Amino acid sequence: MRMTGFATGMDINQMVKDLMQAERMPVQRMEQNKIEMERKMDEFRDVNRKLDQFRQNTFDGIYRRSNMLQREASSTNESLVTASAQSSSQAGSFTIDEVTRLASAATAASETAIVAADGTKAAQNASLADLFGEEEGMRRGTLTAEVHQASSGDNAVRLNTALPTADGTLDTDAAALRVVVDGQAVQFGEDFTLSEDGTELLFHEAFSSAASVEVTSAVTDETGGDTFFVSDLTAAHETGAVTDTFIFSGEETIAGAVDALNRSETGVNVFFDEQSSRISVQRDETGRFNGEDGAPELTFDTGIGGAGLFGSAFHLTDSGASGSNAAFTVNGLETYRTSNEFTINDVTMTLHETFDAGSVTIGTTVNTDGVFETIMDFVAEYNEIVEHVNDKLGEDYYRDYAPLTDDQRAEMTEREIDLWEERSESGLLRGDRTLRSGMTSMRTDFYTPIAAENAEGFTHLAQIGIATTNDYTQGGKLEVDEEALKAAIDEDSEAIFQLFTADGDSYGEKGIARRLRDSADQMIESISLQAGGMRGRNMNHQFTLGRGIERMDNRISNFERRMEQVEDRYWSQFNAMEAAVNRANQQADTLFSFIY
Repeated sequence: MRMTGFATGMDINQMVKDLMQAERMPVQRMEQNKIEMERKMDEFRDVNRKLDQFRQNTFDGIYRRSNMLQREASSTNESLVTASAQSSSQAGSFTIDEVTRLASAATAASETAIVAADGTKAAQNASLADLFGEEEGMRRGTLTAEVHQASSGDNAVRLNTALPTADGTLDTDAAALRVVVDGQAVQFGEDFTLSEDGTELLFHEAFSSAASVEVTSAVTDETGGDTFFVSDLTAAHETGAVTDTFIFSGEETIAGAVDALNRSETGVNVFFDEQSSRISVQRDETGRFNGEDGAPELTFDTGIGGAGLFGSAFHLTDSGASGSNAAFTVNGLETYRTSNEFTINDVTMTLHETFDAGSVTIGTTVNTDGVFETIMDFVAEYNEIVEHVNDKLGEDYYRDYAPLTDDQRAEMTEREIDLWEERSESGLLRGDRTLRSGMTSMRTDFYTPIAAENAEGFTHLAQIGIATTNDYTQGGKLEVDEEALKAAIDEDSEAIFQLFTADGDSYGEKGIARRLRDSADQMIESISLQAGGMRGRNMNHQFTLGRGIERMDNRISNFERRMEQVEDRYWSQFNAMEAAVNRANQQADTLFSFIY
């Protein structure tokens, strides 16, 4: 804080402030120029975002064969058979004369209610030990669960409990064993053997790298211990049979066992019905895969060690556990499928009921409405870009309404600020050569016919009912004769697809949508050279406006430093004046003292 004006009585602080306000007039204009460049950069980037979205939507829409060659399938009786068509399906029809059998999944269910040892119906929270009591299938022993991280070159896994052996051979009557290496189950004898003392698993091949080995076993111990139940479930699938060995402790509940079955690799869906106290098992896949009529496709074995959990406690048997194939006649050919939903010549059909009288006809035609909507979406988005860019090119520019600085805003009301900014933000891209050139290229893309050898019946848009409007003020927007477009789609949708997407080495060989994407890409590149924001140009020094903003920042910084020097000079001059006036006052006081 400076204390001034004691000698002269002048408000020097305000005088310096007023003088500096005049001195700072150039920096105010520089700040306004910087704000205008930043706004112009934002508007360029907004155009670029719209162009980039247009390119992407063109690729995802009119560029895709699945959109432009949509087919629809119809059924004469959808309660019996429904159908859907892919874009690659050909127009035609199929006749299904009869469906003698639907595909079904292999299923199995408890033949009788699951009961506890006391004879009462079991609940889902009943423990497995409660189901057996002292019956056959109960295993007593010690559970071993070990995960071993093997180092390179290691081929042995040491167990924390010895397995029963007979001269180095696993005694399968006394132990249940499951070994998984890196998520893959391996087999005793085929992949590994047991050490003579039963304390190590000896693999035939050493581990090539760090591996996870999981060992699970139920080991008989006649002196007592925990209770274990071991059983296998095998499910036949199209890719082959899948077997999983389940080892449950006696404390496990029915609900826990059901959850383990559902999470297993066997591909089954299991649930426990508390009302009937029975379990249902159903394979996820429909169809028959074991090739034998009547052979079960879900088998419940006692597993290693003879514990009969599935049979003795859950009362699950192999009988009735077979899937079936759908059997039907199509166009006079008797055939079958493992699923009720199947595809013939890119037409997907779904069987719902069996029937032997009458027939169902499946027909495929062009999905005119779907293709029409795809083209209309393309035209609408192009028109939006034309309108947006033309508005920017034609906006009035108000030269006298420069952007407001913070100091100027502080002196205005909100209403005045809004009105001023509305004009100061207008016309920043008026007549811009980059935008005008880009839009001219895009209009040319529409006018130029496609080379006849690359077209399949159509060479320009007017042939399918699309043309530019006669109103020149619209800047080249497209108009669509909807009836003509739909008629062209019905006539040859493949030719329309080629009209938009044909490819070639020369400009004339390329389809209209392909040309437009190229022109939009070039326009995006040109704009990003000026305003950045795309194509990796995110730093100011990488594009023209950014470099201009940096130069303006440097000019403002240099000017501010000069202003500090000017302000110091003013203060020095006023301080010198104050000192001079103070000395004059002192001299006057001395002279007056001689007089009086």
